[in-house]
Amino acid sequence: MLRFDNDNSTPQYRMNRYYFSDFEYDLNQKILTHKDEVVELTRKNHELLSYLLQNPNRLLPRDELIEHVWNGRVVTNNTIDQCILKLRKTLNACREGEYIESVYGQGIRFLPTISHSESGRPITSSHVANKSRLGVLLFVVVLMVGGWLLMKPSNKNITQIDNHILTPQNIPTSPSVQIAKDDWLLDGGSAYLGYLLHLYPNVSLKKIHRVKATESQKPHLILDLVSGDQADWRVRVDLYQQPSAINKLNSYAADMSLEVNQIVRSKSKLRVHKLTELFPQIAHWLAQYDGLETPQQITDPHVFTDDEAALLKFFQGLTLQIRGDSQEALSYFNQATDVDADFKLAWYETAIAWRKQSDPKKAISVLNAISTNDQWLKFRLQVAKGITHNLLEDYDAAIKSYAIALESARQTHNYDGMAAIYINQAILYSDKGDFSQAEQQMLLALALPNMSKQHRRYGAIMNTYAKVAANLNNLPMAIEKSQLAIEAFQKQQNVRYEMHAKSRLAGYLLQRNEFNQAEQLVKEALSYAQTINNPNAQISNHLYMAEIFQQTGRFESALTQWQRAIVLTTEYEMYDATAHAYLNRLKINLHQQNIAQAKMNLNLLIQLEQEHPDEISKQIGLEAKLLLALYNKDIELSQQLVKSLQSEGIEFIAVYQGDVARLSQQSEAAELYYLEALVSANASGRYDQIVRVMNRLNDLYLSYNTHKLTENLAQTGLLNPFIYPYQKYQAIAAKAADRHISAMSLMEELKLKAGGFWQAEDQQLLADYQSSVSQ
Repeated sequence: MLRFDNDNSTPQYRMNRYYFSDFEYDLNQKILTHKDEVVELTRKNHELLSYLLQNPNRLLPRDELIEHVWNGRVVTNNTIDQCILKLRKTLNACREGEYIESVYGQGIRFLPTISHSESGRPITSSHVANKSRLGVLLFVVVLMVGGWLLMKPSNKNITQIDNHILTPQNIPTSPSVQIAKDDWLLDGGSAYLGYLLHLYPNVSLKKIHRVKATESQKPHLILDLVSGDQADWRVRVDLYQQPSAINKLNSYAADMSLEVNQIVRSKSKLRVHKLTELFPQIAHWLAQYDGLETPQQITDPHVFTDDEAALLKFFQGLTLQIRGDSQEALSYFNQATDVDADFKLAWYETAIAWRKQSDPKKAISVLNAISTNDQWLKFRLQVAKGITHNLLEDYDAAIKSYAIALESARQTHNYDGMAAIYINQAILYSDKGDFSQAEQQMLLALALPNMSKQHRRYGAIMNTYAKVAANLNNLPMAIEKSQLAIEAFQKQQNVRYEMHAKSRLAGYLLQRNEFNQAEQLVKEALSYAQTINNPNAQISNHLYMAEIFQQTGRFESALTQWQRAIVLTTEYEMYDATAHAYLNRLKINLHQQNIAQAKMNLNLLIQLEQEHPDEISKQIGLEAKLLLALYNKDIELSQQLVKSLQSEGIEFIAVYQGDVARLSQQSEAAELYYLEALVSANASGRYDQIVRVMNRLNDLYLSYNTHKLTENLAQTGLLNPFIYPYQKYQAIAAKAADRHISAMSLMEELKLKAGGFWQAEDQQLLADYQSSVSQ
């Protein structure tokens, strides 16, 4: 639509003003206003809104959006969804309404009625200037208020964060995990019995508890059921292999007891030679007691298998899957399906294993190939599809799958299943950025009957709730929920999920500068992930370990961890994490003044973005270029790059704006930017980010406003900062107050603890202090 007049090169538009729902959009100036107030949009949101306004009430497929909004670049579905979500939120923040409709599998449609004019009500230059002046005035007022609150002696904005949390202490270390000889029988048997019992409509299975073997007891299952007359049943089934006279295991045994309303009513023993006989007989024994001797008609005979060898391999694979060793589990599931190609539950677990091996595309292809009329398997397929679609960032498909599964769980009063769906819905909404809705799903899960007594499910709820709380910038709650998750998994003796919760807790502790506690948890979780060969867990823990080492000055160890993370993230196509690792290696290179290595990591980042372009890798690449420009004191390039990063919407951009202002010797402007960043960091509750900004202010105040330095240092000290550079600033302040011995002592200690942060200028400062003391 844009063309240039040949005489004066003035842009001409067919329609340059659009009006909808109290909004006005000037296509020429790229200005959106609502009731005369300018609405801030990102550059990509401007491009999306422009295209939507020019194509009202028309269904726009993703391919068309990619061509016209992203200029044909390769972008992920998540990038598109996040752009649409951000525009929706921005419009709704001004006025609630239905603006953009998502049509599953087809695209999006802009719904409001639009009018347009060639000469709509003008936005005059004075009008815009007035708005700009007002915006600047408000900005300064906010910063002044923020600065006043920050510098008050009783600064509640920072110190009150600690009032809601006790640092976790003495989290037990889990014992090493070994598979007892009959655990596979227990794990496979719980799945088989769960399936068989759903065939008896007069018996409703509420829960199966797996109790692992110990020195004093056999492995056994505890089944909680409700009979047709609503009586509560509790069944214990001891499962073990029976040795023969020549000490070879050649038969299976089950010792069973049935309690009805807490009174033992029946006991029985079974001895059989086949797994395919054992569990149907257990289910039949239970049904006989309720007067129902035969199951309802089996709608799909291929959910399980009648082949003994296939069932044995499936059971053994399932135990490995439960332990988290999905790679080894795959080999057993493949053997099971090689023996019985129609064994659908083995195919289902194969898909789960592929998903856990970070190949969701292969997982969804297997899941889509499984069709069944059996409601028990249908429910599991829909939940698995929802999780996998979410990993593939196909949120509409995930929502649809969860809705189908939830309705099925409600109809059968499957509370455990409902909890599982609420948990996964919360994860989905978190991934979409709708954290309030995610928290609502957590509350729905906790409101289900007896959830707090179901240790595995309660632990999963708490673990997910921790993630939601962190997204809501409530780190104290996130830490509290993580601790509850760990306790629940320990009670259930579920080491795999316990380690996942410990890894997550370590991430939150790292954000609160609890380095020692975080490191202990990560080492434990990483060791376990390596033991069970879980690539996802290995990647996340390598990233955490690298962050810990980097923030505490152990640069060589950090570089090693970043490199390990790069190898794994590249192998499993987690390119955003790869880019993050390259950026952090570059930061270490700059600390070490190794410019050649820093440029090499920047080139690797640029190459990665070219090969796998998306918004995140683009942001990270710009940030890396800015860091190098700041290091080289290139003011013009730094200014250009910080503007580019601002348009990309990078978090805590004001920190870099302050750095550029300092480079330009604009100390007052730098302080305002840092105070703006401090407001954002303080709202996040993240000590690591708050300290990052506070140290910028400390460094600034050394030369710019020394009377603020003492108060700012005191505030920094409340946030568990790493010793460097915080204690360096303390030493300089002590020297300025003529406390020479104190200054030298602080620098001596800093030298011992700063690790790779210690530089030549620090050594010179220490030497100067030593000289002043000796005089």
